[in-house]
Amino acid sequence: MITRDIKFIHRIIRSNFGKLKFPYKLTFAATYRCNLKCKTCLIWAKTPRSEMGLEEIDSFFKKSNEFSWIDLTGGEIFVRRDIRGIINIILDRCRSLSILHFPTNGFLTDEIVEAARDIKKRGDVTLVITVSVDGPKELHNEMRGGKKDVWDRAVKTFVSLKSLGIKRVYIGYTISQYNIGKIDETFKSIKDVYGKLSYSDMHFNIFHNSEHYLNNASHEFPPENLLKEEILKIKSMKKRPSLMNLIEETYLKTIPRYLDTKKMPVRCQALNSSVFLDPYGDIYPCSIYNRKLANIKEIDYDITKLASMEAAVTLRKEIIEEKCNGCCTFCEVFPSILGSLFRGRFLI
Repeated sequence: MITRDIKFIHRIIRSNFGKLKFPYKLTFAATYRCNLKCKTCLIWAKTPRSEMGLEEIDSFFKKSNEFSWIDLTGGEIFVRRDIRGIINIILDRCRSLSILHFPTNGFLTDEIVEAARDIKKRGDVTLVITVSVDGPKELHNEMRGGKKDVWDRAVKTFVSLKSLGIKRVYIGYTISQYNIGKIDETFKSIKDVYGKLSYSDMHFNIFHNSEHYLNNASHEFPPENLLKEEILKIKSMKKRPSLMNLIEETYLKTIPRYLDTKKMPVRCQALNSSVFLDPYGDIYPCSIYNRKLANIKEIDYDITKLASMEAAVTLRKEIIEEKCNGCCTFCEVFPSILGSLFRGRFLI
């Protein structure tokens, strides 16, 4: 673990000064299927297609295995019956992996807790889990498609994961037009069940449109004036000192600038520090910019071959010159903040 973490830190530092030989972060959407029908995300409405199986996923991670940080996301990853096999492939193949993160809606409590327990037993990586809760019970259930027990299951999953002794289990709260102004009420509702809850147990993100990933390009963005008020409220919350909370504080500082300019206030690291892989093997620079680069079959499952592709070089130049869509989503800003530690634009 120590060797992996040192390598990860070294790669973060290198990302501040130039092109990396291999991106240290992969966002892998293992499925677009979901067992809920959320208002903010229309992944569940995508037309089903044949997803990569274990053999093809293994072929990819056999050749592309130098990631230090993997976000394993969906849809809801636990609707895949072979998700435990995917996790084992990642852990077995990626010998440099330092962080494995997965978000979940928390609906399939037993499956989620069992998988987390097995990962924790291995001790190979730092496991980070985000359980999505976007409001007090009635609001959350309504936002998630109307099932009456969605909130109860999500909170039960959060409490169960905490009981395993996993240190980095968080409530993930995405601010949207549907729940603006409901943070305090949401916090209180969860704390009534889990008395140990603190604001350090909550991570915040803002709603974004994404055509190729979230399938919600037509959705309205939250009112900017209310969103700025919400950010001020979050920044006033007392959180325990930690590197994660420091970076989240920095992320929150980027949001007002993003709202004014619609550009990321730090240099985006897509196609340098990070890359996005969808369930069908298609590679994109990130979760927001709808510019497919290649399918993993076309590069013989070797992500290092992107570096020699003219399309990838051109696309990276577009991103540096801020000709992309622009975003301020936590998943993409996080490595960009880490890649701007020595730049004047870093917001501390």
